[in-house]
Amino acid sequence: MADELSRALAFVHDLARRKAPAVAPVPGGFAVLDERYPMSHDDNKLIVWSGGPGPVLAAAEERLAGLGHRLVCVDDDRLGQEFRPAFAAAGYQHETNVVMAFHGPRPSAPAPATERLDLEELLPVLREEWRESLPRAGESVIEGLAARAAAASATGAGASPVP
Repeated sequence: MADELSRALAFVHDLARRKAPAVAPVPGGFAVLDERYPMSHDDNKLIVWSGGPGPVLAAAEERLAGLGHRLVCVDDDRLGQEFRPAFAAAGYQHETNVVMAFHGPRPSAPAPATERLDLEELLPVLREEWRESLPRAGESVIEGLAARAAAASATGAGASPVP
């Protein structure tokens, strides 16, 4: 079980690093930063797995300065619970992410037929879904999400370190 969790977290960390134009070290982890999408929590956040709440809160203020949000993902629930009082006092809301592993038999039915869609075909569908699921988001937010999807589908360049 611990091995599965370690693999899942390694995947999440690698994905965050690969898609971020900038990765910066922070106490107990790293920050991913993408100035193209300042409203995107997923593209601008800290991911930590050790340390104390004070240095992590200070790093969030420094690395996410100028953004309208602060997101700190703490991989270890025990550590997250330890951080909770200090983060709540600083105005953070606590949420828990759950990682699940499938151990059942694989479905025997054949996979349904699929076809690859070009981004030009997919973006109108995505925009409509975002308008429905994010009813208070304006068109600038929808277009920002579309630009992010276009960037994600392009060949990825490695993240550049941030001093």
